[in-house]
Amino acid sequence: MFSKNGVSVTYLTPFKILIQKIPFLEYLVRLVKFVWNPLIETETEFSTGYMRYALWDIVSVISLFTVSVGLMSLFDNNNYSDSLSLFKNQFTFYFQFGFYAFWSTLMFFILTSVVVSVRHLELRFKEAFLCSFQYARYYALFLFLFFPLIAWYIHYLLYEATSIKVYVSENLFKSSCVLGVFTWLYVRCLIKPLTNYSQIFSNRKITAATFILLSWLAFTFNMYAPSIGVLKFDQKKACSIMLSNSKFKDSHISVKQQLLGLCQENITHMSLPPVNRRA
Repeated sequence: MFSKNGVSVTYLTPFKILIQKIPFLEYLVRLVKFVWNPLIETETEFSTGYMRYALWDIVSVISLFTVSVGLMSLFDNNNYSDSLSLFKNQFTFYFQFGFYAFWSTLMFFILTSVVVSVRHLELRFKEAFLCSFQYARYYALFLFLFFPLIAWYIHYLLYEATSIKVYVSENLFKSSCVLGVFTWLYVRCLIKPLTNYSQIFSNRKITAATFILLSWLAFTFNMYAPSIGVLKFDQKKACSIMLSNSKFKDSHISVKQQLLGLCQENITHMSLPPVNRRA
């Protein structure tokens, strides 16, 4: 920090502005701080802390899906954007992730309000709000890390023409590491902070088990969310991609015809990992 003619000057200011103006960097800073210190803020800290961005983080993550896919393509030398173009309306595809995130957060708020209020025989909406904001922050983190896996999953189905079960069985260590990371973040960033903040029961283990149940119920309630449209695949393009890769280009014409039939059937029944019932 320097001072000249009564004006404070710092050379860090341009970097702070860069972080504030670029959405990816802005959210990335909050993400790192959230993982580093996932504690629920007090009512006094909330007005200036990072929890006040809880709902905005969901919107930020959805807007960064294209950026994350672009970065994947840059470092992995695969065109993941081309795979996602199979959705005839990508805006609807992205929008549904955000819609179900907000819906799930609302369900978590309702469930937490009921459980906490019944347990303490009084309404405790303030406590339920803070717990729900923590859930929203974690959900945003989950989407930020999970969406690249969605893009990879679709790409894998198209270009490898095999099931994810085969990949998991052949890459058990990698699959276990990915599952371990998501489990660790789930416990560290959601269950542990909620347990420390809200002592629903005197036994901390029962409190933790209660929040695990509430979070999974809130996630499951995505199945009962209002309909906002049905995603449609471009089956013709999907089949074209599958049959034009190096594994099939030298195949006999009869084999290609057989693969085309299988391709159309697989794409029709292709489903994504359970983020929600439609996406």
